[in-house]
Amino acid sequence: MLQSRQAWVCGLGDDGGATWLAGAMKALGQPEAGQVAKYRDFVDKVIWGGLQYSSGSLQYGVKRTLFYYEHSLLPAGYYASGVQWTDPATGQLYWGAWNKAHTLEVPRSYNFPHVAAVCWVMYRLARNNTGLVGNHPWDWYLNQVYKTAVAMTTIGTPCPLWAHGQDRVPGDPEGSEARGPDHPGR
Repeated sequence: MLQSRQAWVCGLGDDGGATWLAGAMKALGQPEAGQVAKYRDFVDKVIWGGLQYSSGSLQYGVKRTLFYYEHSLLPAGYYASGVQWTDPATGQLYWGAWNKAHTLEVPRSYNFPHVAAVCWVMYRLARNNTGLVGNHPWDWYLNQVYKTAVAMTTIGTPCPLWAHGQDRVPGDPEGSEARGPDHPGR
């Protein structure tokens, strides 16, 4: 999926991270050199410095996603015309079509385990299979796991109240004061 009005799905973040994480776990159980090379490049070229901050005060923090909808920042025709970006009843931009600033935030600790788990897979592959990974020593990947876990507790925000069965979310940044079990953001 290249574009979706739910930015986190096609932008490799949040729940969309489960897709690439599943493939990495398969590589751990049945490593194939070609597939491992793709995950090695994925860590170096997509995650580190892309989905995950590689420097600054947010280093090791994990962004919401890499995809955003902000037509004023990209050339005409960039966004798929077949995707319904606005609500036909209200004309308002769909709530999941996040702008760039929103995607760069590091608000949810839930996003961090996906990144840590992929680096853990690469650590295990590098440590247990000489020459299979090749671009970093095994301890580089282990350090990534450790630093990501620390960032999850220091940069990422704690689990929201509604995830613990509470209906009231004071100061919810999404603008909704109540998130019951049927709320679309749940």
